[in-house]
Amino acid sequence: MLEHLLQNLPNLYQLKCDLNVYINGNEWEDIIKKSLPKLKMFQVKMRYTPSNNENKENQLNEIVDSYRTNFWINEHQWFIRCHWYTIDQNEQFNFIDVFTVPYAFDSFWEHNICLLAKSTALYDKNYLQCPCVKTLNYGSSSFTDPIRSRLRFNNLQHLSVSLPFNERFFFIVSRFDRLRSLFVYTEENKNLNNIQFQLQLILDQASRLYSLEFSTWARSDSEAPLTGLRSDSVRRLDLIRFYFNGQIYHFDEKECIQLSHSPLGIQCEVLLITVKNRKNILHLINNMKNLRSLYVHSIDHYWPENGSVSSAMDGLVQWLYEQLPSKSTVTKSQTDSFGIHIWIR
Repeated sequence: MLEHLLQNLPNLYQLKCDLNVYINGNEWEDIIKKSLPKLKMFQVKMRYTPSNNENKENQLNEIVDSYRTNFWINEHQWFIRCHWYTIDQNEQFNFIDVFTVPYAFDSFWEHNICLLAKSTALYDKNYLQCPCVKTLNYGSSSFTDPIRSRLRFNNLQHLSVSLPFNERFFFIVSRFDRLRSLFVYTEENKNLNNIQFQLQLILDQASRLYSLEFSTWARSDSEAPLTGLRSDSVRRLDLIRFYFNGQIYHFDEKECIQLSHSPLGIQCEVLLITVKNRKNILHLINNMKNLRSLYVHSIDHYWPENGSVSSAMDGLVQWLYEQLPSKSTVTKSQTDSFGIHIWIR
């Protein structure tokens, strides 16, 4: 199907495609020579499952050899790299990524174990830079293998990171000045004594960071994650799916006061949060002076004593309208049974 499409594009100058099938170098060469005589930029990523998991070295050698012809190396200087991945130590499920270098796509797959890599570039250090990648998830075991630990990401806009991160983190993610959103979580069975410090190190370098979101969090001293954190740029806090020490976390009156007085809370303009009761909603609105948008769950409406959840939420909307200035807008979420949107004016 792809070949038939390309036959109708003889003037194509640049081709960039992300495929779930494998096309070897000889097949691509034939397609380009026949159908794309004016092609100057070729960027591709192909992911596929090998027919068997035996002779990995030979299988990858066959791939790179098909991209080592005069057409690829000398005429166009188009180089490829291939990675053999498995999802676990037992190697029950394997797949292969074949991609041109430098890597030209905006997200990078890092969840699995890279067992083997091959490249047609004789010296590919320069090609290990990934400036096009805008979104990255950095888990606790990410980039620990010797193959991917050499990759560099210096242009990220969206980062998900597990704390504590390993010692390679600041080598692999070397710049944060273009980061717009940060998603933070902790994992079990890790030493958590240093996570607040690590998070602040990122915040100090992320001068354009707008959104900070927390998911699972655990601390032996029961200290909430926002305590003491500072950022000059963060204006959006997402705490709606916040699990603290293994439980759904909801902010009570004391914690809402602490949040509204914290550096991040004072400057917050957009807040997503779960609170204990509806009075906590009013406290946040009345005390967070820069707040203009609030998306909230109220725990005391999760299990209404009488009637359905829907009717309980209708009652909450009506109550909020009675308490808030007339210019404020309150609506139920169309996709979340417990969600309430409030726009403060």
